[in-house]
Amino acid sequence: MNLIPALSAIVIFILGTAVGSFISVVSYRLHERKSGIVKGRSHCRNCEGELPVKDLVPLLSYLNLRGRCRFCSKDISFLYPTLEIVSGFLFVGLFYRYPFLDDVLNFNVDYFFLFLLWGFYTFVLVFTFFYDVQYKKVADQILLPAILIGLIATISSYAPHIISALIGLTIAVAFFGGQYVLSKGK
Repeated sequence: MNLIPALSAIVIFILGTAVGSFISVVSYRLHERKSGIVKGRSHCRNCEGELPVKDLVPLLSYLNLRGRCRFCSKDISFLYPTLEIVSGFLFVGLFYRYPFLDDVLNFNVDYFFLFLLWGFYTFVLVFTFFYDVQYKKVADQILLPAILIGLIATISSYAPHIISALIGLTIAVAFFGGQYVLSKGK
């Protein structure tokens, strides 16, 4: 039995937890209108203590700190490790759906690009869900560009199946348009 798929799944899980951690950073900074979505140091929301690198390791830092801030001992929301775990497992699921690396280390470029595309969709959907859970809002700054990218990717990848792509577009527009109408633009 070859261990490559299992080891790859572990690496993908770690990557997914890092994506989940990044989602929490982007979510907070976007909501608070903080500069530096990608750059800038992470800090405790309560005491503003700047987090050292050892406190930024997804899941392990939360466990090591026992769910409390190193500086002020305030509880860290369980939402963060939950987000990291969910993201990790979703990315593992994507890897098993699009296994771009197999038992004999064959790299499948088509599956890799599908993994990246669906990883992007997963990022957007998980971000949107958790942002909504935390703030009761949907972040148009992420969702609108993602819809445009999704449309371009769908049309380019489904060119022979344009009718299916248009049906999918109609469903998405109806769903999000319905939300917009029901929420009166909020």
